[in-house]
Amino acid sequence: MNPNKNYVLVLIGMLFGAFYPYGIYTLFFKLLERILFIFPINVFTASAIAAYMAVVFALLSFVGMSKYMSTFSFKSEADVKSVFRMGVLINISIFFIWILLPIIDLNLGQKNLDNINNSYQILNSDFLISTLLIKSGSSLLCFGGVAYVVYKNVYFNLSIDFDK
Repeated sequence: MNPNKNYVLVLIGMLFGAFYPYGIYTLFFKLLERILFIFPINVFTASAIAAYMAVVFALLSFVGMSKYMSTFSFKSEADVKSVFRMGVLINISIFFIWILLPIIDLNLGQKNLDNINNSYQILNSDFLISTLLIKSGSSLLCFGGVAYVVYKNVYFNLSIDFDK
Protein backbone atom coordinates (compact mmCIF):
# COMPACT_ATOMS: atom_id res chain seq x y z
CA MET A 1 0.00 0.00 0.00
CA ASN A 2 1.22 3.49 -0.82
CA PRO A 3 2.67 5.34 2.25
CA ASN A 4 0.58 8.43 1.40
CA LYS A 5 -2.53 6.27 1.33
CA ASN A 6 -1.60 4.86 4.75
CA TYR A 7 -1.17 8.37 6.11
CA VAL A 8 -4.54 9.51 4.76
CA LEU A 9 -6.33 6.44 6.12
CA VAL A 10 -4.76 7.01 9.54
CA LEU A 11 -5.90 10.65 9.50
CA ILE A 12 -9.43 9.68 8.49
CA GLY A 13 -9.39 7.02 11.20
CA MET A 14 -8.37 9.64 13.75
CA LEU A 15 -11.17 11.96 12.66
CA PHE A 16 -13.86 9.34 12.87
CA GLY A 17 -12.33 6.86 15.29
CA ALA A 18 -11.10 9.10 18.07
CA PHE A 19 -12.60 12.57 17.83
CA TYR A 20 -16.05 11.68 16.58
CA PRO A 21 -17.24 9.28 19.33
CA TYR A 22 -15.65 11.38 22.08
CA GLY A 23 -17.28 14.56 20.80
CA ILE A 24 -20.69 12.94 20.31
CA TYR A 25 -20.60 11.24 23.73
CA THR A 26 -19.59 14.37 25.64
CA LEU A 27 -21.94 16.68 23.78
CA PHE A 28 -24.96 14.43 24.08
CA PHE A 29 -24.16 13.73 27.77
CA LYS A 30 -24.05 17.42 28.68
CA LEU A 31 -27.09 18.34 26.56
CA LEU A 32 -29.23 15.56 28.00
CA GLU A 33 -27.97 16.26 31.51
CA ARG A 34 -29.03 19.91 31.25
CA ILE A 35 -32.44 18.90 29.92
CA LEU A 36 -32.98 16.35 32.70
CA PHE A 37 -31.96 18.85 35.40
CA ILE A 38 -35.13 20.78 34.57
CA PHE A 39 -37.33 17.88 35.67
CA PRO A 40 -37.92 17.17 39.37
CA ILE A 41 -35.84 13.99 39.61
CA ASN A 42 -32.76 13.20 41.65
CA VAL A 43 -29.66 14.93 40.26
CA PHE A 44 -27.59 11.74 40.38
CA THR A 45 -30.31 9.79 38.60
CA ALA A 46 -30.61 12.48 35.93
CA SER A 47 -26.86 12.52 35.40
CA ALA A 48 -26.66 8.72 35.23
CA ILE A 49 -29.51 8.53 32.71
CA ALA A 50 -27.82 11.23 30.62
CA ALA A 51 -24.42 9.53 30.78
CA TYR A 52 -25.54 6.08 29.79
CA MET A 53 -27.96 7.35 27.13
CA ALA A 54 -25.00 9.28 25.71
CA VAL A 55 -23.06 6.01 25.54
CA VAL A 56 -25.87 4.39 23.57
CA PHE A 57 -26.19 7.38 21.24
CA ALA A 58 -22.43 7.63 20.65
CA LEU A 59 -22.11 3.91 19.95
CA LEU A 60 -25.08 3.86 17.58
CA SER A 61 -23.78 6.87 15.67
CA PHE A 62 -20.27 5.39 15.58
CA VAL A 63 -21.61 2.07 14.28
CA GLY A 64 -23.50 3.93 11.56
CA MET A 65 -20.44 5.97 10.67
CA SER A 66 -18.20 2.90 10.61
CA LYS A 67 -20.64 1.04 8.35
CA TYR A 68 -20.62 4.02 6.00
CA MET A 69 -16.83 4.20 6.06
CA SER A 70 -16.41 0.46 5.48
CA THR A 71 -18.61 0.57 2.37
CA PHE A 72 -17.11 3.79 1.04
CA SER A 73 -14.90 3.61 -2.04
CA PHE A 74 -11.44 5.03 -1.45
CA LYS A 75 -10.42 4.59 -5.07
CA SER A 76 -9.91 8.17 -6.18
CA GLU A 77 -8.18 11.07 -4.54
CA ALA A 78 -11.35 13.17 -4.75
CA ASP A 79 -13.30 10.54 -2.78
CA VAL A 80 -10.69 10.47 -0.03
CA LYS A 81 -10.60 14.27 0.12
CA SER A 82 -14.39 14.45 0.38
CA VAL A 83 -14.43 11.99 3.30
CA PHE A 84 -11.62 13.89 5.00
CA ARG A 85 -13.49 17.19 4.57
CA MET A 86 -16.66 15.59 5.89
CA GLY A 87 -14.78 14.42 8.99
CA VAL A 88 -13.34 17.85 9.61
CA LEU A 89 -16.74 19.53 9.16
CA ILE A 90 -18.51 17.07 11.46
CA ASN A 91 -15.95 17.55 14.22
CA ILE A 92 -15.98 21.34 13.82
CA SER A 93 -19.78 21.35 14.01
CA ILE A 94 -19.67 19.32 17.24
CA PHE A 95 -17.37 21.89 18.81
CA PHE A 96 -19.47 24.75 17.39
CA ILE A 97 -22.48 23.42 19.31
CA TRP A 98 -20.37 23.69 22.48
CA ILE A 99 -20.05 27.41 21.78
CA LEU A 100 -23.83 27.69 21.54
CA LEU A 101 -24.53 26.00 24.90
CA PRO A 102 -23.75 29.00 27.14
CA ILE A 103 -25.76 31.25 24.83
CA ILE A 104 -28.75 28.91 25.07
CA ASP A 105 -28.36 28.72 28.86
CA LEU A 106 -28.38 32.50 29.15
CA ASN A 107 -31.45 32.80 26.95
CA LEU A 108 -33.39 30.29 29.07
CA GLY A 109 -33.19 32.62 32.04
CA GLN A 110 -31.53 32.97 35.40
CA LYS A 111 -33.76 30.38 37.10
CA ASN A 112 -32.64 27.68 34.68
CA LEU A 113 -28.99 28.75 35.03
CA ASP A 114 -29.26 28.59 38.84
CA ASN A 115 -30.85 25.15 38.60
CA ILE A 116 -28.00 23.89 36.40
CA ASN A 117 -25.36 25.38 38.72
CA ASN A 118 -27.02 23.88 41.82
CA SER A 119 -27.24 20.49 40.12
CA TYR A 120 -23.55 20.54 39.25
CA GLN A 121 -22.69 21.54 42.83
CA ILE A 122 -24.66 18.55 44.10
CA LEU A 123 -22.88 16.29 41.61
CA ASN A 124 -19.48 17.60 42.71
CA SER A 125 -20.32 16.90 46.36
CA ASP A 126 -20.17 13.11 45.92
CA PHE A 127 -16.98 11.96 44.23
CA LEU A 128 -17.77 8.24 44.30
CA ILE A 129 -21.15 8.35 42.59
CA SER A 130 -20.63 11.35 40.33
CA THR A 131 -17.09 10.90 39.12
CA LEU A 132 -16.38 7.19 39.42
CA LEU A 133 -19.73 5.56 38.69
CA ILE A 134 -21.40 8.03 36.37
CA LYS A 135 -18.70 9.90 34.44
CA SER A 136 -15.84 7.41 34.45
CA GLY A 137 -18.07 4.36 34.19
CA SER A 138 -19.98 5.68 31.22
CA SER A 139 -16.88 6.93 29.41
CA LEU A 140 -15.12 3.58 29.91
CA LEU A 141 -18.21 1.80 28.62
CA CYS A 142 -18.35 4.14 25.63
CA PHE A 143 -14.72 3.71 24.65
CA GLY A 144 -14.82 -0.01 25.35
CA GLY A 145 -17.76 -0.16 22.96
CA VAL A 146 -15.90 1.90 20.39
CA ALA A 147 -12.87 -0.39 20.71
CA TYR A 148 -15.12 -3.42 20.23
CA VAL A 149 -16.75 -1.91 17.15
CA VAL A 150 -13.33 -1.11 15.66
CA TYR A 151 -12.07 -4.62 16.50
CA LYS A 152 -15.19 -6.20 15.01
CA ASN A 153 -14.95 -4.10 11.82
CA VAL A 154 -11.24 -4.61 11.32
CA TYR A 155 -11.12 -8.34 11.96
CA PHE A 156 -14.52 -9.54 10.77
CA ASN A 157 -16.21 -7.15 8.35
CA LEU A 158 -13.59 -5.08 6.61
CA SER A 159 -12.07 -6.41 3.47
CA ILE A 160 -9.27 -4.04 2.51
CA ASP A 161 -6.65 -5.12 0.04
CA PHE A 162 -3.49 -3.78 1.70
CA ASP A 163 -1.23 -4.88 -1.16
CA LYS A 164 -2.40 -2.15 -3.56
